[in-house]
Amino acid sequence: MSDRPGLADLEREIEALKKDQKGLLKLVSHDVKSPFNKLYALSNLLQLTADNLTEEQQEYLLRMDWVIKEGLTVVRNLMDLRAIESNEIELHKESLDICLLVRESINNYQKQISVKKLIFDKIDCKVTVQSDKRLLERVLDHLICNAIKFSPLESYVNLHVFTPGNTIIFTISSESGPIPEEETGNLFNRHSPLSVRPTHGENALGNGLFIAKNYARILGGDIEFQQEGAKVEFVLTLPGNVS
Repeated sequence: MSDRPGLADLEREIEALKKDQKGLLKLVSHDVKSPFNKLYALSNLLQLTADNLTEEQQEYLLRMDWVIKEGLTVVRNLMDLRAIESNEIELHKESLDICLLVRESINNYQKQISVKKLIFDKIDCKVTVQSDKRLLERVLDHLICNAIKFSPLESYVNLHVFTPGNTIIFTISSESGPIPEEETGNLFNRHSPLSVRPTHGENALGNGLFIAKNYARILGGDIEFQQEGAKVEFVLTLPGNVS
């Protein structure tokens, strides 16, 4: 009689391994996120007394802030990838001001924007959408962070919100290109870093647009990309209930 496991046994082992993997990712994500949050809080405290530091020390402090934020982004991306792959996302919709969320996301990167001397359009409107706050914040954050990382120094980032019919369209365009045509088809794929590199030493993690597009689709919308010369534009479309 053969000792080889049957198909049912192998399937049970695979499911057990998947469950262990999910649990490990959840544990690691939580345990790593906590010290990064503490470091971020300490960094902010140090910046309150930055006037007493030399210009070089202030530059180191700013770099430390960026590294901490990138570490937090890695952890959040791991959690997002796990949620997408396991299809464990529950939507909790509420009335949200999309322009307010855009402004809040931009404020989170004000230091990077200042150092790179980027000029952002001001969005001054009130457009509400019924959506999940956490997912929508993650979508907007990835699109805005992407524009900041790849924009050259002292360039413009243009933001617009349109409401044609019962649809909301958010566009963000920057001088982040050109992206080689053979790479544009992989922009929203997982683990697809570009040959185009960030312009001020930032890391390109490679999964942000994959997560953003998947979350946009879960919210009933989508993200499209277009470019003309050095100008690249991402277009986020969301469904209705516009006011």
